[in-house]
Amino acid sequence: MNTEASRATVWLDRLEFSETTFEGLELSFLQTRRLIPTRRAQDEIVVAVEDPDEADLAAIQRRTRLRPVPVLAAPEEIAETLDRLEGGVPLAASIVERLTPALTVLGVGALPEPPNVRLPLVQIAYRLVHSAWIGEDDLAAAFALAYGLPMLPSDGWGALPGCSVLMPEEQSAEHLAVPIAVIEGRLLLACAAPPPPEVSAAIQARTGLTTQLMIAPLSRIQEALARLAADADTTASTAGPSARSNGAARGSCEAPAPAGDGYSAGGALDFAVKKGRLTADMLARARLVAARDREPLEAVAVRLGLISQEELQQLGWAATGYETAEGESLSADSTLLPHLPAALARLLPALPLGSRGGRAGPAVRVALTDPGNVPVQQLLGAIFGATVVPVGVDRSQLREAIDRATPTSHGRTSQRSLGRRACSIRCRRYRRRCTAGRSRQVPAHSRPR
Repeated sequence: MNTEASRATVWLDRLEFSETTFEGLELSFLQTRRLIPTRRAQDEIVVAVEDPDEADLAAIQRRTRLRPVPVLAAPEEIAETLDRLEGGVPLAASIVERLTPALTVLGVGALPEPPNVRLPLVQIAYRLVHSAWIGEDDLAAAFALAYGLPMLPSDGWGALPGCSVLMPEEQSAEHLAVPIAVIEGRLLLACAAPPPPEVSAAIQARTGLTTQLMIAPLSRIQEALARLAADADTTASTAGPSARSNGAARGSCEAPAPAGDGYSAGGALDFAVKKGRLTADMLARARLVAARDREPLEAVAVRLGLISQEELQQLGWAATGYETAEGESLSADSTLLPHLPAALARLLPALPLGSRGGRAGPAVRVALTDPGNVPVQQLLGAIFGATVVPVGVDRSQLREAIDRATPTSHGRTSQRSLGRRACSIRCRRYRRRCTAGRSRQVPAHSRPR
């Protein structure tokens, strides 16, 4: 038992909550974990819990970037506070009432009256199924009919490779929703029950993709999430250092493996000596300093001014066999740009350079800041429907190249800047007319009286 938490007790009915207290924490997240944030102070957040040993404090820290400090509260107080702070979360009874006409059409009997509690919609669905009130297939059909959403078949679909880039794993598990495809700027999201509107809004703000919801049976969503977790463990154990450092891996990656055998610490510098960029004496001096100061060899080489960070990055990619390019020479493929929303291109960041055919099928060359990032390659492969050939580019150069792409697809030319330009043109025309008029006027002292 956490003794620090056991000594501290909070009476929730005496507290006043503000919007900043719940920043980054959805009500459904708090209801699932039975947590109440009570106060924020500097780098800490005080959280009321029923049992500190069972509380998911790590999830609070991941969402808020603050260190959670648990305090005890009575379970009934937490339940009452969650009801008081429901903010539009639907009553279970109202959901059953909405589903009743759909269940009647489907020939399913009426559901027993559930307890009058406020829960996220997905939790209501979970309880309805696991309480044996209704079969999951009937419930999925009822949700689809009641909310006017299409329904996915029982099988024949799977999670989108690399979907954690679009929707974090924690959010998928919380709302039982899995991205399955990206089609013409729309993200198809399979879900056991319609998630709150803020989920779709967050995805669109993050990626530029609008969301199309599709209902699927609860067990199929859970199976897809389990496969994603298993694929993550498998790919992380076999991927290179770059992929593992990026939390890689969802599904099978179609991107070609690098030609080289990979490189360990200092391998990029060895490659620099091989290419004549550094001398053996310079590398030996860097090794001595690194051993003396106990610093990474690459960091020492950059600190001593032997090589720049950007050049070291380029050499590291070349050492592993990845293609590299300079930002100034990048030219986006206008036929591929419409398939990648501007917000998503900047989020990854990524820029399609061109496509080509071959015996192994179509391939798309894509500029990436990390050509070994497996989830990003998987996602882009699913979006373009082709094998992704990664091209390593410096981050700042890639962002400049994205901004230089066509304004209609990726540029940042705003309506305000266009309006200012049009206004400037009108002003110049007006000034020219005024100047011409003044040149034809008769001087005042020459006018007849």
